[in-house]
Amino acid sequence: MAKNTQNLKEVVIEQYKVPVIDKGNPSTQQTVTQEEIEAAPQRDVNSIASTTAGVFQKDEGDALNVRGQRSSGTEYFIDGIKVRGSTGLPQKGIEQITVVTGGIPAQYGDATGGIINISTRGPSREFYGGIEALTSEIFDQYGYDLVTFNLSGPVAS
Repeated sequence: MAKNTQNLKEVVIEQYKVPVIDKGNPSTQQTVTQEEIEAAPQRDVNSIASTTAGVFQKDEGDALNVRGQRSSGTEYFIDGIKVRGSTGLPQKGIEQITVVTGGIPAQYGDATGGIINISTRGPSREFYGGIEALTSEIFDQYGYDLVTFNLSGPVAS
């Protein structure tokens, strides 16, 4: 019997400056800023969040399905506090909405669908406010009416 022998002449080891696999932040998230929220035709948090990739909403105001999960798999946080129930914040009171749709960080717990993280606006140095009124009484038979009011200013010390 003849032995099969091979001579290995050279071994090349390459090192990459940028890793082939990124072990950094694996989450998939998108942030909607205050300017985008004010320009959006939607009024509630769910409808604004539904404009991001991977988020589905059947009708305006309905619950969200993130990446095919049931709506119960979506968790809501306002300024870092987990919220159960309504997230009915006025549109002018929202600074930004961050929607996490994949690779959910451990800080959010056991959410299986996605995370809707809402940051509210802080106090300002000057007083400001506004009133907004919308109606569809003139144009259709649905009778949609909306009146909102907001006021902000410095924190009293």
